[in-house]
Amino acid sequence: MPLLWLSLAFIVGILVGKFSRVDWWVWGLVGISCLILYLVDQYIFQKRLLSSHGRVNLPVSPILILFTLCLGASRFSMSVPTLTESDLAWYNNRGEYTLVGTVAAPPDIRSDRILYEIEVTELTDLREPDFTAATRQVIGSALVTTTRWHEWKYGDQLLFRGQPRTPAVFPDFSYKDYLARQHIFSVIYYPLDVQKVGTVSGSGFHRGLLSLREKARQTIFALFPQPESGLLAGILLGLENYLPSSLEKAYRDTGTSHIIAISGFNMTIIASLLIYLFSRLFRPYIGVLVAIIGIAIYSVFVDGSASVIRAAIMASTAAIGHLIGRRQAGLHALVLTAAVMCLFNPNLPWDVSFQLSFMATLGLVLFAQPMQESLHKLVEKRFGEDRASKISSPVSEYFLFTLAAQFTTLPVIAIQFERVSLVALLANPLILPAQPAILVMGMVTTLAGLIVPIAGKFLTMFTWPLLKYTNLIVSALGEIKGGALNLHPVAALWILVAVILVLLVFILRNYFKKILGGSLSIWAIVLLIAGCFSVWSIYFHQPDGFLRIRQLRSADTSLVVIETPAGNTYLLDLEGDPNETSAALTSLLSPWN
Repeated sequence: MPLLWLSLAFIVGILVGKFSRVDWWVWGLVGISCLILYLVDQYIFQKRLLSSHGRVNLPVSPILILFTLCLGASRFSMSVPTLTESDLAWYNNRGEYTLVGTVAAPPDIRSDRILYEIEVTELTDLREPDFTAATRQVIGSALVTTTRWHEWKYGDQLLFRGQPRTPAVFPDFSYKDYLARQHIFSVIYYPLDVQKVGTVSGSGFHRGLLSLREKARQTIFALFPQPESGLLAGILLGLENYLPSSLEKAYRDTGTSHIIAISGFNMTIIASLLIYLFSRLFRPYIGVLVAIIGIAIYSVFVDGSASVIRAAIMASTAAIGHLIGRRQAGLHALVLTAAVMCLFNPNLPWDVSFQLSFMATLGLVLFAQPMQESLHKLVEKRFGEDRASKISSPVSEYFLFTLAAQFTTLPVIAIQFERVSLVALLANPLILPAQPAILVMGMVTTLAGLIVPIAGKFLTMFTWPLLKYTNLIVSALGEIKGGALNLHPVAALWILVAVILVLLVFILRNYFKKILGGSLSIWAIVLLIAGCFSVWSIYFHQPDGFLRIRQLRSADTSLVVIETPAGNTYLLDLEGDPNETSAALTSLLSPWN
């Protein structure tokens, strides 16, 4: 329990550091002062100075919580770069330079361009009259966009001319902050005279994994037709750019985008498979150790995102906890994992992938067991103990758990994308049961295709139908009109408030039971009905794509109301009592607008 509070305090400290303008050393001094005060209270005053009055019901001293919060704020403040002439970002928007850098990550291949993360080490200013001072050593990474004429590889050292720029900030999206979370502060578009001047050895192990990943990609596209090959490349290798744009949109509209990438769901299956396999091949301790190494290697192999790393850490801690005979506290492990990840990258709380992964796991941690137990009791009353487990287990795994994850990720999706899928509750239960088989059979088929191509082609007969089924279901549901709902930013915030209230009520349900007694279920049903009514109200007031001109009667006057295809409303001939006018407009406008 103390670890949970301290981890939360560290994460809150990072949030405080983001929105405050205090230097890291100030936070450090405050934190050191708190630590000294805590030690004085513990060992000199024997917990009588602060603990007797300040702790109340907290399992850890408030002064220690404040110390951890200061650590988090200081950590974020330290991550904000202070640019000097030795930093590449210092030269942003200052003209063209000749640069030397190394490809530091696998290329991001798109249909019309390729994006490279290049770690720049040398910069030459050709406008500098003093030739000896024109070239200088710099540090920093740039995201470089090039044509598809040439494909450079990880470790290639390139010489080129380009103009470093500061990433753009749009009204609804900050590309600058997005790249900063990856420690990239410069972008260069279509450099000139690109030449390969050498190869930096880098990590031979990493290079080998990337080479194997590329061979696996080629094997998948040789064995499977599109779009099934694009889907398997995303599920197995984390390559998300090979699906047709129309099908990719269908996955977004149906709330199943997590399928086409290495998500926490995929990573959990891989981790469970490795732990199961190696625990039977070796002694328990060695088996778990080998499984954890395998999980780490696979995370690097797929160039793991925040969700992959989070799932890998949690799977590893769960395996260790099971081995030493301790039941893993899911909420504690989740928050501790988040804190450790934020320690290494304090910008993660603003990463959409991290937010979705964290909230989905939070939903499973909080709701999964209570929902399964409730369903088991309900089925047991009707069908008996023997059939209860057989029915409740698959229903929970493929529907209730999905529902829990979708509920807690709903505010993140609504705020970040201002769009939610109404058919996700149908799409996910239909396609999720096939995903473990796709992952395992896809891996076996690809490995066989790498070693013996004809064997891979034979196994394709068993893997391709599963991929085809997934694409067909998503395509069919994606064509449902109104299946994806566009949200006003205010509505997205209300969704966040509603989810927070539900989470608080659920966490404090035992306390409310004491107050409300048996009426708690009645209150829950009433609130659920009210929430459903509000959701449908928002849905039916969405713009329908038509221009509408209406004449509206308001008391003794008439108004002209114009509704644009995009949903904007204009009011003409405004006269009379404003209250009457507002009341009359209620019949036309959404109560949420």
